[in-house]
Amino acid sequence: MSKIKTRLEKHQQKEFVDTMMYGLRAPLIVTPGWTDGIPQEQSEKHRLLCIAQAVECVEKKEATDYDAMVYYSYASLSVMPSHEDGECYQFLFFKYFDDAENMLGMKCPKLDDKQLLSIKKLKQWIYKKQIDGMKK
Repeated sequence: MSKIKTRLEKHQQKEFVDTMMYGLRAPLIVTPGWTDGIPQEQSEKHRLLCIAQAVECVEKKEATDYDAMVYYSYASLSVMPSHEDGECYQFLFFKYFDDAENMLGMKCPKLDDKQLLSIKKLKQWIYKKQIDGMKK
């Protein structure tokens, strides 16, 4: 006897598959021209964080803070970041590097609502690019 799946069951199954695929396959997005030079350590940390935070990323449709930090880093190699973007990058850098204060010789910047929104929008854009990259 075959059981017919309800809409809820189909939705839950799709959500589970989408979440697993995101964790396992979401690409690391960097600015054009830098995709071949990504250190293995960054790729591995990206993958671990995608797996660990896949449920949250798929629910919010946002990439991880680490993905945003890496994007800011590579973007700054091509174009000088604005003061606001530089502070966003530093804020995220402090999140992932315990010794950031000693490395940079400064304290973690305090971000205003506009900067926090900027990070959120970047993470949403990266997530869309990751989903597009997974379709290829």
